[in-house]
Amino acid sequence: MDTYAAAPRVLVLEDDADMARLLSEILTAEGFEAIVADERLSLEALARARPRLLLADYVLDGWGDRLMRAVRDGRVERVPIVLLSGVNEIERRAREVGAAAFVAKPFDIDDLIDVCRQAAAV
Repeated sequence: MDTYAAAPRVLVLEDDADMARLLSEILTAEGFEAIVADERLSLEALARARPRLLLADYVLDGWGDRLMRAVRDGRVERVPIVLLSGVNEIERRAREVGAAAFVAKPFDIDDLIDVCRQAAAV
């Protein structure tokens, strides 16, 4: 039996291309498989991707909100959501949407990785 364990898949929902690329590079360097999503991602594609974690910018509107709501409401396989945001009151907002955790921007990379590992249970 192969002892290699697959890297935990993280779906990154971030509308800022530079931030999405940075998050993907950080997560990949730390042993995650990072998939950057954009507005073309459907609920069906989310279900097929089977991520272990959603890392989402809270300020996303439209498709990002719909995807997070679908996970929270159980319309796709339930996965933990970690909100990443620079808005005030992120802790309260994270509770409102049922997020497992939150990371405030600007963030410390080690803190981000710790939160992602805990939320993804790795």
